[in-house]
Amino acid sequence: MIDPLIGVRAVHIAATAITVGAIFFRYLITAPILPAAMLYRRIFERRLTEIVGCNLAIAVVSGVAWLLLVAANIGGEPIKDAFADGTLSSVLTDTRFGQVSIIRLGIAILLAASLWSPATGGWRVCLSVLLAASLIGAMAWPGHAGATPGWAGRVYLTADVVHLIAASAWLGGLLPFAALLGLARSSANESWAAFSVAATYRFSVLGILSVGALLTTGLMATWNLVGSVQSLIGTDYGLLLLVKIALFAGMIALASINRLQHTPKLPAVDALLNLRRNSLFEIGLGLCIVFIVGALGMMPPVSHSHMHATDPTVVIPPDAAFTHIHGEKAMAEVLILPGRVGPVTVRLLLLREDLSPLDAKGVDLLINKPGTVSERITRQAFRLSDGKWAVNDLTISQPGIWNVQIVIQISDDVSVVLDERIAIEP
Repeated sequence: MIDPLIGVRAVHIAATAITVGAIFFRYLITAPILPAAMLYRRIFERRLTEIVGCNLAIAVVSGVAWLLLVAANIGGEPIKDAFADGTLSSVLTDTRFGQVSIIRLGIAILLAASLWSPATGGWRVCLSVLLAASLIGAMAWPGHAGATPGWAGRVYLTADVVHLIAASAWLGGLLPFAALLGLARSSANESWAAFSVAATYRFSVLGILSVGALLTTGLMATWNLVGSVQSLIGTDYGLLLLVKIALFAGMIALASINRLQHTPKLPAVDALLNLRRNSLFEIGLGLCIVFIVGALGMMPPVSHSHMHATDPTVVIPPDAAFTHIHGEKAMAEVLILPGRVGPVTVRLLLLREDLSPLDAKGVDLLINKPGTVSERITRQAFRLSDGKWAVNDLTISQPGIWNVQIVIQISDDVSVVLDERIAIEP
């Protein structure tokens, strides 16, 4: 059975990308070359409005569902209980994911207002494009790149933002492009045919730029998340990433055929048919990639689950489960020994953003199995003589992916919540 979070994540990413891509297509591709008096203009713009409106609504609804499912999984309880016991409120205010979700909801509302505003002018176009890019780009902040400290974190974060925007410009623009080609095929108007040719070449240039950005930033992200060729071909995470890369190569192949073989033959009817067909195939491959992205987001990256602790005195036993949790105000290294079903001990190393030790007044540990209510363990950690924290006498009853949540009480008024997933072996 597919984890609901995977489906919700995939739907949200796809709807957001199509929204952003359609806005880019309208204002960067067609609007500058679409005469106001051209036949079919109103029909085409209505279709663009329908694509943007429908997908923006889906993005908002799926974004809210994503937030609710995350809160329920962290609390190991039904969604309605996450409301009642304050888990949702804690996720919204104490986690980067919740904070960014609030910001992105505000961006979506502003974007809708700008798109359907009666105002005209270049400022409205610039505002809509900027808000669209921000809506998709902000998704990078809750990720691992957004929480990586130092200059490396800033580089990886910038790469993730560029990757998301470039993917939306290409994949999201394919749907309005296919709609344009379908309208051009059904019309016998020469001016519309000429417009479709010009729009195709403009979108082709945007596609080439997007592919270049995706290749560059994708290589950076792969190195950050996987770290080695051995991990890429020898782990489930790496193999799934390879499937994503293969699908991306398929999209590039179809786009190359469109650019080199069919585009020069425009506005011939056969060329329009072939372009539209291949574009729809590209959309299908792109949606498969989005689903894989949704699944990868539920798995700990290889570089984090097999990394060495930042404390050189810590030796990670081969049978341990280990993860490094990034946060804006704090980080934690979690060691579960042994990393399999049965009695375990947990060791916690708390760090500041600069990797110096973090002093805390208290630490609470919550471990739960996603999708279950009974499999929830809550313990108060105790401080060891070396400054680390520990929890003993825990029993993990099921293998698979578990949620780990750490509540760090920095002072009487300040607490930090860190959460991550960790794999437990049978």
